[in-house]
Amino acid sequence: MKKLLAYHFYFITACFIGIATVTAAFVIFCASLWGSTASANYSKATNALNEANTSYLEYTTQFIHDDLRELRLMSGGLTEKEAEIETNEASQDIHLLLKEYEDAKHESDELLGKADFANTQGDRFQLVAMLLSIVLFLASLSITAKSQSMKNLFFTFALILYICSIAFLTTFSFPQFM
Repeated sequence: MKKLLAYHFYFITACFIGIATVTAAFVIFCASLWGSTASANYSKATNALNEANTSYLEYTTQFIHDDLRELRLMSGGLTEKEAEIETNEASQDIHLLLKEYEDAKHESDELLGKADFANTQGDRFQLVAMLLSIVLFLASLSITAKSQSMKNLFFTFALILYICSIAFLTTFSFPQFM
């Protein structure tokens, strides 16, 4: 009877280790998906911010051209009619450049927020993966322990930690797989 109980204990523990290993692999996979999503969004946010900065530089350059136009007008190198035409064209360009800047800056901020969210989610999945590695360690100790009471203690701790990890995992947002 004692051998039968020991056999069942080893069988149950082996099954538990298998389930915990598959769970850990899935959690690590989810963490890597969130990590790649975060990286992609950080990259897109950087590109959008570069666009915004380019628009802003063009916007400020237009002000320099306005000042130069004023100097040319004051020095007589430009007639009032020519200055008026240039000013109207520049005014339209300035509003367009300012709109481009604001749109690109908004897009960058939005992508940065998405990247931060994905990064946080990936960190949470990595925490659960670390907890599951402790579960696997405790479950393997339960097999190698000499006394049955120590086997039961290690297995109980592993099981409790596994249940807590799964409960914590259910509060997460899972990444999109496709």
